Order: sequence, then C-alpha cells, then structure tokens
Amino acid sequence: LAPLNLAFDESRELVDALAAIPNVVGASPRLRFVGKLGNGEYSSMIVALGVDPLTERKVVPMAPGEDNASFSPIMSGEPMTSADAEEIAVSDEIALGLALKVGDLVTLLVKTPEGAMETADLTVRNIFRFDDPLGNKQLAIIPLKTAQRLLHMPNRITAYAIGVHDLRALNETIGATRRVIRDGSMPLVALDWNELAPYYRDVVAMQDGVLA
Repeated sequence: LAPLNLAFDESRELVDALAAIPNVVGASPRLRFVGKLGNGEYSSMIVALGVDPLTERKVVPMAPGEDNASFSPIMSGEPMTSADAEEIAVSDEIALGLALKVGDLVTLLVKTPEGAMETADLTVRNIFRFDDPLGNKQLAIIPLKTAQRLLHMPNRITAYAIGVHDLRALNETIGATRRVIRDGSMPLVALDWNELAPYYRDVVAMQDGVLA
C-alpha cells in the first residue's frame, strides 16, 4: 500500500518544470505510508497521506480535509493550514471506530524505513467524508513535514499529485509530463486517473455500456 523504499527527494526544479507544462495547475508533494492510530484504548490501521495543505489545496481543491466553496467534504473542524503542524484529519469511519471528535489527541505509530518504531501525538483537526468507501474506512491526512519528521524521511516524498485545468487535454498533458520526467535524473513514472483507479475506470465503462 505504501512502499517507502520507492520514495525520492523533493525537487524544486521538477515542480517548476511540471508547472511549465500547458494545462498543468501545479504539483503537490505527497508522502504515503501506513500506520496504527490509537485513542489510548482502541487502535486502527490506517493509510495516511502527508501533504502540504497549501499546494494540495491548489492542485486538488476537493481533497479530503479541505474546504471548497462548492463542495466541502469536511464534516466538522477546520482545514489544515501548516505543513508542520502536529495535527491530523481523519475520515468519519475512523472517527466513529475510535470515538474521535475534533480537538481530541491521538497517537500515531509508524515503522520507519530503517525498521524503527516511532510515535507522535496529534490533535484531530477535522473529520471528513471521502467518497471512496474503502478509502473512507482507512484514510487519514497529516501535514507533510510532520510525516517526514515522524518517518525520519526529511525532504522525501512518494509522489507528486498533478492537477490539470482541462480534462479534455489530459492525454496530451500526460505525454508532456512523461517527457519531462524522462529527461530528469530520477526514475519516475506518470500515471493518470484511469491507471491509478482501474476499478472505477471499469465501473464507468460498464455503466456506459449498459446505459449506452
């Protein structure tokens, strides 16, 4: 779910090169990992995303844990504001299972790439609902710098999320993105939504076929 051995260094040069591609809104760094979240009595395995709230909000304005004028997945609490705050956003199913509310203190336990165990006490900043049922059972969001510090991975990430202006030009944008990373020094790949979420791609194709 979160192979930290595939992490790479954040690169300002790469972000600038990606942002220069026509149709690209920007690129937001992410660090994906697994951990165990506990309230002192119960605990649950989670899949967490470390994100920079400011860049993530620009690239994915309807991301879990973010406010948006037309659609807000936040059920209670406030959006994250800092990349190094000691806070966490949890899905409503995680909150229900661990009896959490905004302002509660939780403990996140992780295993670093070197095999050490680390913990952090985080304050629940907001509770959100994610449209993907599986994701809503296990997804939590924490500030990127906090995640990097907890995992002993300074300036390391596992992906850039790239936003686009016009989905009709997605194929051309993917091609341009692949050319940029091919010319770079890091062995990266660019995947579009259909490749990242093949289950939903197939559901859409089936519904299109049935409903013509």
